Parts: sequence; C-alpha cells; structure tokens
Amino acid sequence: MDSRFKRSRAISPDVNKAKIVNIIPESNEFSHVVKVLSKQPKDRTKADLRFLATFFSDKYNFFKKLKAENDIERIEALLSMFQIERHENGNDIIRCGDVGQKFYIIIKGKLSIYVPNTIEKEMKARDYIKRIHFIKYFEHNDAKFKRYEEYNRNLINYSLLKACNYNTANIKFDVDYKKVFKIEEDKLIGTINEGEEFGEVALTEKGPSEITIKSEGDCIFAVLERFDYNRIQKQIEDKKYNDMLEDLRTNYIMFRNWSKRCLMKLMVHIKKLNLTIGQTLYEQNTNSDSIILTINGQYEVFCNIDINNSESFVDFINNLNRNSIFKYFQNSKTQVSEKEYLEFLEKFGISYVI
Repeated sequence: MDSRFKRSRAISPDVNKAKIVNIIPESNEFSHVVKVLSKQPKDRTKADLRFLATFFSDKYNFFKKLKAENDIERIEALLSMFQIERHENGNDIIRCGDVGQKFYIIIKGKLSIYVPNTIEKEMKARDYIKRIHFIKYFEHNDAKFKRYEEYNRNLINYSLLKACNYNTANIKFDVDYKKVFKIEEDKLIGTINEGEEFGEVALTEKGPSEITIKSEGDCIFAVLERFDYNRIQKQIEDKKYNDMLEDLRTNYIMFRNWSKRCLMKLMVHIKKLNLTIGQTLYEQNTNSDSIILTINGQYEVFCNIDINNSESFVDFINNLNRNSIFKYFQNSKTQVSEKEYLEFLEKFGISYVI
C-alpha cells in the first residue's frame, strides 16, 4: 500500500460484541454456582455456562482480563471444565515443594499462607525418626521429607532408617541419643479470603511451590486443572487459526486460489491490529511496507491535493497502476485485476497486517 492513502483513520468500533447478561438473582448466586459446578462438565447447559461467565467475570481477575478482551468463547470454554472442590479445616491445599497442578477460586472460606522456617532443635534421634515417619506416611509430603533428609544427612543413617521403614518399632540399634537436628516450623505470612484466587501460575509453569496454603475452616473452591486449561487453550487457538485461514481464502480475492500450505506460511507473518476511533493508520507522504486486510469497522481516507491543479487528482488516480504491491500480485500466480484489488482495498475495519 503506498502513499496515496495519505491518512486513514478508524471512525467506528465493532458494535456487534457479545454481551454477558446476569440471569440469576444475586441472593441465589452462591448456591447456584455450587449447584452448577457440582455437575459433570458434559451435563452443564449453555444457560449454566452463561451464568458462570457472569458470576466469575465480574468478580475474579482471571476472568476480568478475558472479559476486557471480549473473549466470551474462551471464558465459557474454561468454565465448562471447572470443578467444585471442598476441604476441611487444616487441610493442605498447596504444599511447599510440590509442583502446582491447579488454579483455585475461593467460593467460600479462608486460607492461611505459610513458608517453612528452618530451626535447629536438640532432640532424641527416636523423636526425630517419629517426626520424619509422620511426614512420609501420614502427611505424604515427599518434598518436605526430602528437605529433612538433606538437612540431617550427616547426623543419622538414612539407609538404615529406610530399611526399617522409618519406624522406631522396627529399629534394633540405639536411637535414644540426643543431637541438634534441623527441622521446619511453618511461619504464617498472610491470608487469602473468600472471593480471591490463587495458583494461576501453575496453569502455565511447572515449578515447585515456595509456600504452603492451609484451609482455615471448611472451604469450597472452583478448581481448574492444568491439563484441562492447556487442552481448552489449544482447542480455541486451533479454531481461531483455522477460522483465519478460511477467512483469508473466502473474503479476500487475492487469496482464493492459494493452497492451504501457502496460506499457512503466510499466517506466520500476520499480526492483528486493533484500532480505536480516531486513530491514524497512515500519514500523508509516508511509506508503508504492509498490506492491510480489514475485517470490520470503517475508515475515513483523506488526501491533501492542489485543487487549483486538476492534474494532481488525475496523477493520484493513475498512481494506482504503478503501485508496487499491485504489480507484485499481477506477477504472482494469483491473478488479481485492478478492480478486484481496489475492492479489496476498500473493505473496512479491524485489520490483519502482513
């Protein structure tokens, strides 16, 4: 596209954006959320998902960001995979050292956040063995158990303890001597309250948690697992990719005869451009190295010409035939007439830039 587009300005936004409508009285929202999330994903209706979209996108940052992008399809798809999860008082929701697998939204309840505080404490070896036995077989906290092993490797023979299943009843050697062992105590650093969310990083990153989160009283969560999140994201991105391929072939004359393979190569170089009302796309006497493929909306096109010189306007029109981009398409396998090319240029709106 050349300098004949002296200045192009977006003048109208997309007015067909989908809207989320609240369909449940506020007083019944909580019980209805629990009821819907208690259903199996396959049993949730479209009305259920619309309600969940309203409830969550107005209250939680994770969905507020998607709502701001008007990505209703993604909101409903993700909510279709959320499950209800209940925990009693004192349960470990996330444990330090474990790799997170879930994203949590607190529907009801309160949580406490702890970090491990390492201290040195003199105790009998017997008492230390009982402690690590409890960690391994009752807490089932392998990450914590490994930290204890690392702390005290030189103070006690773990090979012998393993052979005895870390059970003092099976130990035949002396364990009544005292030593200063390194142990952990949980240090409270904060709380998470009803209406808040946590664990979002676990959806995209694999790494051990640096904190432990425990329930304070009975809690109810809406939970999304990483596997379901990644699967939904892939499905939506694949659909958008295929829709864009079909859109290029169907709506833009110059691409109608292109093979899918060629269009896929082209897609690597496409990026989406969102314009706001009044935003300038081109300035007069500036060059552009991009082609604009417009989806919807409208532009105003201005050109400053010498009205006292009628040849100026004629030269402007004739310059279309000398346009380098138009010549490129004339010489390519895709045959595009000047009329077709102008029809393409005259489409309006949000644009994909090549």
